[in-house]
This record gives sequence, C-alpha cells and structure tokens, in this order.
Amino acid sequence: MRKVLKVEPKTELIGIASEVVYMQKPYWCNANVRQLKLSIMKPRHWYPYDNMDRKNPVIFFVCGGGFAKQDINVWNAELAYFAKHGYAVITAEYSVLPFTKWPDQIQELKTAIRYIRAHSRELDLDTERIAVMGESAGGYLAAALAVTSGTREFDTGDYPEQSSAVQCALPWWPVIDLSKDKNLGNMDMEGFIDCAAWVTADTPPMCLFHGTRDHLVPDSQSEYMYEALQKAGVDSDLYIIEGADHADLLIMQDEVKKLMLQFLDRHIRK
Repeated sequence: MRKVLKVEPKTELIGIASEVVYMQKPYWCNANVRQLKLSIMKPRHWYPYDNMDRKNPVIFFVCGGGFAKQDINVWNAELAYFAKHGYAVITAEYSVLPFTKWPDQIQELKTAIRYIRAHSRELDLDTERIAVMGESAGGYLAAALAVTSGTREFDTGDYPEQSSAVQCALPWWPVIDLSKDKNLGNMDMEGFIDCAAWVTADTPPMCLFHGTRDHLVPDSQSEYMYEALQKAGVDSDLYIIEGADHADLLIMQDEVKKLMLQFLDRHIRK
C-alpha cells in the first residue's frame, strides 16, 4: 500500500542530555570530589523546520528514593509528556543519606537552579519561568524549594548572582513533615524543615497529587500542606486519586497529567 499522509505538528521533537555537570561536591573526607549532574530533556531547536521562535519554560524535577537513593533518568519516560508539550524538563542529582546531611540536599538543588539560570542562553531555556516538580522524597524537596523561594538562607556555592526562586510547585505524593513519617527508619533526619510551617502568603502556587492508598506516605501529608497553603491564601490545588498507592500508575494516567499541564500552563506559560 502506498499512501500520502498530510500531518500537522501537534507535539515537539525532543532530545535528552544526561551528563551535564552542575557542581563539584567535596567527597571522601574532602580528599576527592563527586560530580553532581543534570539530565536535560527539551524540544529540539536546531533545524529551520523546528519550532525556533520561542524558548521553553522549565520544569525542574526532583527524583525520590527515601532520601537514600535516586536516579535522575528513572522518570524520563513519563516526563517526556511535558517535553512533548513544549517544556524543558531538567532533573538534578542531589546527595543522599547517609553520605550527607541536611541542608546539603536543598543547597545543592538551589545551586542547580542557579546553574541553569546562569546558562540559560546556551541551554535555550526561559528561566524566568521555572516550576519545581518532584515525587515522594523529591516531592518533599520540591515543596521545600517552593516554600524557601523567598529567602536566600539556603543559597550557597556557585552563581550567587542568580536567583534560586521558583514560580510554582507540583509535589507528587510528598512527605511534608518528616517527623510524621514512620518509614524513614534510623536515618538521621535532624534539621529537615516542616514545609507547611514555612508557608507564607508569598509562597508560589502549588498543586499536590496523592493517592488514598499510599502505603509509604499517607495522603494526610498532602492534606496538611494544602491546609497550610489555603490558610495563607496561596493559590493551591490538591488532587486525591482514589485507590492509588505510592508512585501508582493511576496517578500517571494522561487525565491526571493533563491537570498538571493545565496548572503549568496557567502559571508559567506566557
């Protein structure tokens, strides 16, 4: 069969780079360094027939793993949905327990945000508009990045002239107050902030997603955060997915992703 197709472009052609070093982390009693890296997935802007007339707003994604492990590429198959809709998705490594302690995690992630702002031209990004998104422990760190967005308290390291502020946040099944989490065992969680206690009227808009059957992080954590956001008058949404467990496929269905996309479009799409 021979057939001529007339196709209209509805999504972007995307590419990914997964070995971008954003900082050198002192390691092994300061006798060595460990490279912390970014994964960058974004629409291609190269050929004349690509969409060359705009830069892409940024989703800064933080992977979970109980603060003890992570993989910056493990969620890329699902995050490609957002890249296909015109967003640059950047996932950053951060130090994990027991090889680090608070506040290294948030300081490193804020350095990563400042890095991408400092290199926005060569990376072809619109870094005036950054949404932070994360799942589980990464959801906690996404919420922490949002509620500390108006302070420089955790800004250390390179690119001090750049801002680490974010314009909105989408935590997925997040821990919010670690003192309420019984699944962290004997790990040293000293100093980790209660994200809800840091909410102010200036906290950026936030949209939370949580399952009712989450066996690791109860949905009461997201309810707790939502109550604090509402009390402070912050533009916020909470979606409770009936029957969904932790990192459940139910939360990753397109109908839920569309809600995420609508929130992103409303807050960081010009």
